[in-house]
Amino acid sequence: MSKVSVIQGDQRRKAVYESLYGLGMEFVDRIKATKSILVVPNISSADSAFAIHADALRGTIDAIRVHSRAPISIGAAGMYGTKAVFQRLGYDRLLREYDHLRCVDFYDDSLIESFIDDGAMMIRRPATAMSRSFVISIAPIIPSRTEYISFCIENWIRNSWIVPPRSSATGMVWNHEPWLEGKRDRVIGELYHQKPCDLAIIDGIETRSIVLAGFDPVAVDTVGASLTGIDVASDSYLSLLSERGHGECALSKIDVPLGIVSPR
Repeated sequence: MSKVSVIQGDQRRKAVYESLYGLGMEFVDRIKATKSILVVPNISSADSAFAIHADALRGTIDAIRVHSRAPISIGAAGMYGTKAVFQRLGYDRLLREYDHLRCVDFYDDSLIESFIDDGAMMIRRPATAMSRSFVISIAPIIPSRTEYISFCIENWIRNSWIVPPRSSATGMVWNHEPWLEGKRDRVIGELYHQKPCDLAIIDGIETRSIVLAGFDPVAVDTVGASLTGIDVASDSYLSLLSERGHGECALSKIDVPLGIVSPR
């Protein structure tokens, strides 16, 4: 049974830290064993309250640093760019607070090419994202987004898949939607199958005063979907990934505290 740690509260840094230790000795053992860590925060909502707050990163790094001095990279490829967003969110200040830490703009990274969709679609993915031994994806709960699932797995895929930019009235935009149209679940599922993330954190402090964490990102995203009233349909990428052995998408098979969700 997949475990999802749940912490309720309004102190983001503390809640994230406690959610990771809620995973027990598995968290300690896996962090001790890893040689390099990549933390991928959602930054594509940088002009709203739902980009990942620097305190969520602090809580994550605090928990890691108790047991490991492994190098940590904070990496992303934001829809509206990366470097300026990192600065606006205060991520650059973290470099002065922690050692063996760096921020990576995936648009500056060397790219690895591969093909999906039976060879019909070429994909470019940043080498740093593909080479790190332990990947943590951090996503928010966005209350207006209830028509489809969009948490840690999609955050990881969008940040680790570089698409060509286009010009807009506000500057350059890297928008994945044209490549996802009509095949969103299949494409996200195939890219995740290529390179899964290892740990998922949902920061719901802003909307629900809750943080979720788990080593099964499919299960974490399933619980997040339930909290926002989204049904995990049989053709969703969570269901497809579960069928391929990447995690659990049935609430009745997820170890989550009573009262958080209602198993169906």
